Amino acid sequence: MRCVKASRFILSFDVSDIVNLGGEDYVVATVTGQSFVLNQIRRMVGLAVWIAREWLPMGMVKVALSPISLAVPRIPGETARVQVW
Repeated sequence: MRCVKASRFILSFDVSDIVNLGGEDYVVATVTGQSFVLNQIRRMVGLAVWIAREWLPMGMVKVALSPISLAVPRIPGETARVQVW
């Protein structure tokens, strides 16, 4: 059973247009929610990137949101920045 206190809510999730810098494509993802930690965000964005690049099937979202333990790919820590409002 999941602990209710451990539940978190995403209030908004915005992604910018793709920007090409030095031959690399980048986007800015802005997540607004309750008490998120960096690794949660890195896993959410990493899973989205892997699915967008077709490295994982779309069905993995349902698996990732289930109680099943799953090793979800993360974006590299040096590319993630947290800003507390």
